[in-house]
Amino acid sequence: MAIDWLVRDDWRLRAAYSHLRIDMKADPGIQSTSANDIKGESPGHQFFLRSSLDLPVGLELDGTLRHVGELTYLKLDSYLELDLCLGWRPADRVELSLVGQNLLHARHPEYRNVAIPFISTEVERSAHAVLMLSF
Repeated sequence: MAIDWLVRDDWRLRAAYSHLRIDMKADPGIQSTSANDIKGESPGHQFFLRSSLDLPVGLELDGTLRHVGELTYLKLDSYLELDLCLGWRPADRVELSLVGQNLLHARHPEYRNVAIPFISTEVERSAHAVLMLSF
């Protein structure tokens, strides 16, 4: 489910929610991965809210708040994160942006290999600047 709302000419909100339910059973006599394991590899619930605001003097402020549900088989908790971007267009072909990603936590795990526990992926908080020239 998703909604896109133009609150004002200079402000747009977008929101989306997804619910995933997996209902599967192996045929008798067939070797397969456990249905519960497969179900636990994907989040049952995901949500995001994005705000895009045009400010005076060519500034833009964008923010995205997102929630990802737990991954039970991978033993990963749900998480909530925030990304922010402040952009400035001083000229038609020049854009400068300051970006912060995953601002609510220093890091959060997004993947864990259950068979080899020391193999996992964590996403860290980050910030960077971007200068873009178009020609």
